[in-house]
Amino acid sequence: MRNSSSSHLYLLYLTIFIDAIGLGIVFPVMPLLFINHSSYILNPFNNLYTQDILLGLILSAFPFAMFLGSPVIGSISDKIGRKKTLVACLIGNGLGFFLCVVAIKVDSISLLFVGRIISGLTSGSVPTAQAAIIDLSPPEKKSVRLGLTSATNGIGFALGPLLGGVFTNSNFIHGASISLPFIFCFVLSVINAILIAFLFKESYQGNAQQKVGIFTGIQNIIGAFKFKKTGILSIVFFLYILGYFGFMQYLSILLDVVYKQSATNIGKFLSYYAVWFVFSLMVLFPQAVKKFSTKGIITTCLLVQPCSVLIFLLVNSLTFKWFIIGPMAIAFSFCYVSIMTEFSNAVGAEEQGKIMGVVASLFALAWGLIPSISGILQGINIMYPLVFFVLLLASSAIINLVQKKYKEPIRN
Repeated sequence: MRNSSSSHLYLLYLTIFIDAIGLGIVFPVMPLLFINHSSYILNPFNNLYTQDILLGLILSAFPFAMFLGSPVIGSISDKIGRKKTLVACLIGNGLGFFLCVVAIKVDSISLLFVGRIISGLTSGSVPTAQAAIIDLSPPEKKSVRLGLTSATNGIGFALGPLLGGVFTNSNFIHGASISLPFIFCFVLSVINAILIAFLFKESYQGNAQQKVGIFTGIQNIIGAFKFKKTGILSIVFFLYILGYFGFMQYLSILLDVVYKQSATNIGKFLSYYAVWFVFSLMVLFPQAVKKFSTKGIITTCLLVQPCSVLIFLLVNSLTFKWFIIGPMAIAFSFCYVSIMTEFSNAVGAEEQGKIMGVVASLFALAWGLIPSISGILQGINIMYPLVFFVLLLASSAIINLVQKKYKEPIRN
C-alpha cells in the first residue's frame, strides 16, 4: 500500500514539474517572436510601441486566465474527483501549446493569444495535484509534502527557460526552431495525461452535491477573504506574494542598471537563489516543522522578509548581496509553504481543491499585476518599485501580527 501511495505521489510531483517547465519555457521564446523578429507573426505591425503592448498582453494572458480558471477547476475537482480533473487540465494545457505551434506556423497572433489563454485556464492541474497530495498525506506529513511540491515547481520553472533557450538555438539542437519548445510541452502534456489516466488511483472521489457555475471562481476568491478563518490569511498572503515576487522580478533590472552586471552574472545570481530555495524545502523545512508550528514559522518569516529586503537594498556591496540572498530564499520558502498549509488546515477534505485553487488564483493575480506596477513606478524613479514592494512586505507582517485568532469554520 505504501509503495502504491508513493507511486501516486511521484505522478503528482511529475505533473507539477511538467507544468512548471511549460510555464518557464516560454520566457526566452516570446522576445524572439515580438522583439527579435524570429518569425513573421508581427508582420502587420511595424510600430515599436504596438509590438511592446502586444508582448505585454501575451505575457499577461496566461496569469489572467489562471486567475479566473484555477478556483473553478479546484472546485470541479472537489465535485468530480482529482483524476478526471487532472486529465482534463493536462489535455487542455496540451491543446493550448498545440495552438501556439499552429499560431507560429501560420503567423497568427490571435491564435497565439487563444493558445496562451487556454493554457492559463487549464493550469489548474497544479492546485488539483496539490489537493490530491493533501488527500494522500496524513496531517503530520502535509506541510513537508507541500514543501516538496514547491521545490518541484521551483526546479521545473528554473529548467524551463534553459530548455527554451536550447530548443531555439541550432548550435545545441539540429532542427531547433521557435516552435520546438511548444511542441516539446505539447508532447509532455499528452504523456502526462496518459500516465495519470492509466496509473493514478483516484485520491478523492468527489462530492456531487458541490455546486460549480460560471461565477464559482469569483465567489471562491471573495469567500476566501470573507470567511473568518481564511480572510486575514488571504490578505497577508496576497500582500506578501505581491511584495516578494515584485522584488524578485525587479531584481534583474536592479542588478543590470545599478550594479552593471552582465546577463550571465545575473543568471548565476538567480540560479544561486534557486539552489537555496530548493535546498531549504527539501532539507531544512522538514526539520523545521518538527520543532516549530507553521503559524510560528509564518510570523517569524514575515518579520524577517521586509527587513532582509531592506538591508539587501541599503548595503551596496555585491558580495554582501550574494551572502544575504540565501537566507532570503530560506525565509520565503518556509513562509510560502507554511501559509499553504494553513490554508489547507482551514477547510475540510471536501474543499481542498477549492482552497488550493484560490491560492493559485491569488498567486496569478499578483503575478499579473507586478509588471504594470513596476512599469508605472519605474517611470518616476528606478528605486520606487523596490520601496513599494518593501512596504507591501511590511504590511503583510503587521497585519499578521495584529490579526485576531478566529475559530469559526468556513461555510458555503
